[in-house]
Amino acid sequence: MHVEALRNLGVEVFGTLASQIVVSGRNQEQVGLLVFPNMQACLRLSGLPADTPRELVLQNRMVRNWVRQGLDRLVQMSPNHVTVARRAILLAEPPLFDAGELSAKGEIRHAQVLKRRVQAVQLLHAANPGKSVIALDA
Repeated sequence: MHVEALRNLGVEVFGTLASQIVVSGRNQEQVGLLVFPNMQACLRLSGLPADTPRELVLQNRMVRNWVRQGLDRLVQMSPNHVTVARRAILLAEPPLFDAGELSAKGEIRHAQVLKRRVQAVQLLHAANPGKSVIALDA
């Protein structure tokens, strides 16, 4: 599946929960998604108080289950299950203009996000990704 098509499909299946998605997986065994969440939508879904730290909202079971269900829908909608994302990571820090992750028009710069967020990319593709990665293969 083409990267842009997968990104668009990811935005569709995650609905209002994702404000931006960056696809990762070049030279990797699987495809992963770096998800910039819509924190207001995540907070509503979690049912947590408005002053809850971002990291705790993103660790909430309801939010993580929504993402896992979205990944499952991606697999079901994909004509080629080999190139569909089976892992995602929710990024607590929004994309930063000053770090080059956003263009002057506010569009996401995928290559710069992947470069700057190399630790998240490594976690996505690790053999044992840990708790921060939401995975269908876990």
